[in-house]
Parts: sequence; structure tokens; C-alpha cells
Amino acid sequence: MKISLTAVVAVGALLGGIGGMVMIGLLTPACAGEPAAAGPTGCPLVPIPKEYEETGGAAKLAGDAVIVIGANATEPEKYAAERLQGLIERRFKRKLAVVTEDKAGEVKQPIVLGQASTSERVKTLCDQQKIDLSELAGKSASQDGFVIEVLDGGKTVLVGGSNPRGVIYGAEAFFDLLRSEGGEVTFPLVSVRDWPSIPWRGRPFHTVERHLAPGVMEAYAHARLNFIDIRNSFSGTGQGTDLSKLPAKKLIEEAHRRGILVYGTVMARGKGEGAARKLFEEFATLGCDGLWASFDDAGGGKDPISFIKMVVEVAGKYGIPGTRLAFTPAAGSYNALGEDERPFAEIPGFAEATFFITKPPTKKMAELAPKLGMKRPPGWWHNWPTYSFGLIPGRYFGGSSFQNRRVPAYLELAPLELGWGTPKYDAIRDAAGNCDTVMLWNGIGTEEYNTTVMGIWAWAPETHDWERTRLAIYGWVFGPAQANAGADFDDRLWAFDKRYGLPTGLKRLKDEVTDPRRLKDVKDRAKALQVIGEMEAALTLLETRAPGESMLEPTRLKEYFLEPMRATATYARKMAELDYPEYALADLDDEILALVEKGQDEDARKRLTEIRERVTAQVEKVATELAGLVRVDPYVKDWKERVSGLDYWKKKLEEKRAANAKK
Repeated sequence: MKISLTAVVAVGALLGGIGGMVMIGLLTPACAGEPAAAGPTGCPLVPIPKEYEETGGAAKLAGDAVIVIGANATEPEKYAAERLQGLIERRFKRKLAVVTEDKAGEVKQPIVLGQASTSERVKTLCDQQKIDLSELAGKSASQDGFVIEVLDGGKTVLVGGSNPRGVIYGAEAFFDLLRSEGGEVTFPLVSVRDWPSIPWRGRPFHTVERHLAPGVMEAYAHARLNFIDIRNSFSGTGQGTDLSKLPAKKLIEEAHRRGILVYGTVMARGKGEGAARKLFEEFATLGCDGLWASFDDAGGGKDPISFIKMVVEVAGKYGIPGTRLAFTPAAGSYNALGEDERPFAEIPGFAEATFFITKPPTKKMAELAPKLGMKRPPGWWHNWPTYSFGLIPGRYFGGSSFQNRRVPAYLELAPLELGWGTPKYDAIRDAAGNCDTVMLWNGIGTEEYNTTVMGIWAWAPETHDWERTRLAIYGWVFGPAQANAGADFDDRLWAFDKRYGLPTGLKRLKDEVTDPRRLKDVKDRAKALQVIGEMEAALTLLETRAPGESMLEPTRLKEYFLEPMRATATYARKMAELDYPEYALADLDDEILALVEKGQDEDARKRLTEIRERVTAQVEKVATELAGLVRVDPYVKDWKERVSGLDYWKKKLEEKRAANAKK
């Protein structure tokens, strides 16, 4: 059976669009989180390759199979081999040898990885099978394509890349074909051709250290991201920054080992053009692949046009092409493509740069770009900080935890539509025709979740299936058999967080004391506890089985997933069981202030005396049960002040009158 992009699109058009589960079984996720069997039920790979053909049957992975790389293998190709070796060992407890072709000799079952230019074996196999990797490279500006050919009934496997990154992606795709059956590791006899629909896919971040955290670079490779950047603030690297104090060189080395391009990003606003030029030149000298001029929220500085001309000049000096220049317009301009971009596009040498716009890509913007002088469509900067759920993360850029200890917070796996512009997947299926670069700006959650959501979509937006994608991600993080349990946990957390989160409409004088979480309606307590119980059951399964089946290193799985998930479930139960003063006293502000304003101090004092003991007991229990959450102490302090006496309310009345007088 052969699955091609053309056939998939045709079926989608016939059914009125390729959305959700409409692909008549071709995209149906496997039951119980297991990879779908290759065969008539469909392709097991996520994202779905452009071409996938089963030649019938399956082969066994021999105990003496060997991963063979070229004698002239590049560092990314060596990384691909080590990566495949490690993944197989982690899941199937088999460690295959990795050898170069000049030392391989006769191998009964070689898994040949590489490019035709770096491996004689790859070149020979490509010639024999009439595979043209250069033609495959031409299908995408990033040249990130790969082939997988299972030959001679499985005696030989070819994983060929049209560039070094393609070898990495092909090696992981081959791993995704492997499955355990009756004590054997098997894989289908297939022929695969794949390349990205959107050539450039990235994840800039405001600290270098985050990129270098254990497991993050592996997450980027798994997500098929091919560019990142170096910056030390949200708006770029500050002028005057001493790069020797950042692990910039280390980041470039680690990124290049995975075939990932690195931009040096400089904030336009600062000490002046001389300081910015110095920083750009240092980035180029360090080995950055591109230069990024960032106006962003900080603005374009005193002379924005001169700044961009300087960037072009530095790029020319160091041989960096115009296609490796990037630009973030200033706030107010980055929200939509328009005339604000024209003066910069008309600067000689800058028309080929990537202009990042936060609006999701559309045909209208792609058609407008050349009219403004741009030689490429705008890149999509997907701002995703509005994805801030969970129970104990910060509300905005919520990667920080509300726990006093500096530990990660858990956030649910979320689709792209929860970011700026709320882009529905059906509305951006044609994104590949409207942009050639996408990136996510997101400081929250974990890279195994957020970068993979972006990467899988960007590889093939035209055939994207969100349900299939989320199960694939859960399967990677927790093990294939636990994919549904991962989904169950998140679905229940979503239900608790959104339906039983912070109450709305509480009549408070100030809204900054909003945590801890509590039920919107205390009558929903039983239902909330039922949801939490289901969430705990799913988590117990994950804690039991995921350590033995996850593709993550044990430490990362524990610190970034299982422990934060357990803390979330624990606090969820406590938050649902506690009795908060708000449940009975939502109108307290209006009640007491009205009495004080009318001069009925004795009635106000009597009312406070009636509730003081009960409220104090309630908030002290909150303090005990939710000890460890940073927002609890201010909440407890606030309520104790509110029932302390009339002085508090008289002060609030003065503040209210002063605020009204300013209106």
C-alpha cells in the first residue's frame, strides 16, 4: 500500500477538509497508545511522510544488526547513529554497534545511515535503487529530506539524508517503525520519502542556559527543529553584553552537532550602533549561522534604518547570506504585515531576510510581501504565552512554579490554537504556501511537549492530525502503551482547571490576590473530586510504567513530568476539599463598605466579629494544607486583615473614593 501527500489531500478535499479524524482510518491513532501496525490500517509515522509504501510483510531486527555510517560522516550523521543506537537500547534493551563503513566488513544486517556524499555504501545503494537524494533535497529550501528503504526482505536498511539533518530525521523515523512482537523487534518492509513542507522551523529563547539544559537539544532534534538563537532577554541580546560570560560557544557546538542553525540576536535599542556592531561581529566570529535584528517590544532605537544597514554590512563582511538574516519589527508593527515593513525591505541586501510577524500565515500576507519589497513571505512568530494552564504554574510564561522550591511546573499538552491569533488547524493547513519559516515563542512547559507540537505541525501542516499528534507525543514521553493514560491525565486536569478554577465575579477591591485555586461553585465539589480521582488513577499508571518505557532520560522524566504531575494532582485535591471564605462571603466587600460609608460602624464591627473566628480558621487551614505555594501567604494575610477590624475597611473606603475622584 502506498500513501502519498497527493492522495491524502484528495481524500481530505472529498470529505470537506483534512481535520481531526476524517481520514477514513488512514490517520486513526493506534488503540491503547501502541504504534499503529503498518499495513492496510495506515502509516504508523507521525508526521505522515509525503510518500509511504509498504512492500508487504515485516522483518526482524537481528541481534547482530549494525549501524553503519560513512567513512566521511559529518558530526550530525554521527549524532544520528548514536541517537538511533540510544533509542533502540532504551526501548528494546538492545545495543547495536555503530561502525564506519571502512571498518564494517561483512555485516549480516546493516542499517546504513548517511548522505551519498559522505558514504560510499549510501551512494551505492542509492545508485542500485535509483534514488536521487539531490532531487529530494530540491523539494525544500532547507534540504531536510530523507529516504528509508528496507531492502532484501529486511537484510539491509538504508536511511539516506539529503543533508546531515535529514539523516537525523530519517534515523528517528526508522526507529518509530520498530515495535516489539512476541519477544522480537520487528519493522515493516517499507519505502519512505519525506521532506518538510515548511523549510525553517525554530525555537528562539531568552536564555542560552535553557537550550543547554539536559534533554532540550534532543527534544529539538525529535521535533525536527532546525534553528534557534542566542539572546539574553526577551528582545534580544543587550548591547554591551560580554558573550564570554554566556555559554554561547558551547551552544553553537551542540546545535551544529544536531544540524541546527544558530542566529545571533541583538536588541536594537541600547548603547548605540557601535556596541551593536561589535556584538554582531562577535556572533559571526563565534560561528553563528545568521544574524537577527530585534526591535520587538524594546523598539528600534534612535535610527532603525541605519541599524539594519549596519546588520547587512556585517553580514556581507562575514559571508552571511541575506536569507540568513532575520528581523523582528517593533511592537505595533509585528502584529500584522504592512507599510511599516516597507522601509526595511527596501534596504539593499535585506529584502531576503525573514520578517517575523505574529499573525498566523495567510495567502493575503504572502501576496502582500513582494508588494512591500520583500523577496520572501513573512515568517510566523507564534506567540504562545497565553497557553498557561495547570494548577501551580505562573499565569503568563508559566514555566515557573508557584511552589516555593525552584522546581518545574506541569502544563498540559496544548494545540497551537491556544496562542496568539487562536489559529485553528484547518485555517493554517495551507501555511506552507504562505510562509517558509515558523517559530514558537514560548517560555512555558517542557520542550518535549511544546516544540514537538510546533515541529510536527510545521513538517506537514496539510496533513496534520492533532489527536494523532498528541498521542504520539504522550507515547514518546511516557511509552507507547501509556499514551492514552497521558491523554487522560491532561483531559482531567483541563476539566478541573477550566471548570473548577478560580471563581469569577468575586467583588474584591483588588484582584491581585487571586490564588490559590478554588471551586467556581462549591456545589461542584463532588464532581471535581471525581475528576481528580480519575486524574490520579492515570498518573499512578504513568508513575508505574513510564520509567521503563519513556524515551526520555530517567532524570528528566522524573523532574519535568512525573514529579510536577504528582504535585499538581496533590494540590488539586487539596484545593477542591478546602473551604474558602469566598464560598460564603463573596459579597463581603460591598456589605462592609456600604455599612462604613453610611456611618454604621457598630453594625460593621458586629458583622466582622461574627465571621472572624470562622474565617481565621479557614485561612489557617489553607495555609497548612497549601504550604509550599508562593501565593498562599499573601492570600492568608489578606483575609486576616479583612476581618481584623474597621481600620482596614476605612482605609479601603478612602482608597475607593480617591480612585473614583480620578475617573
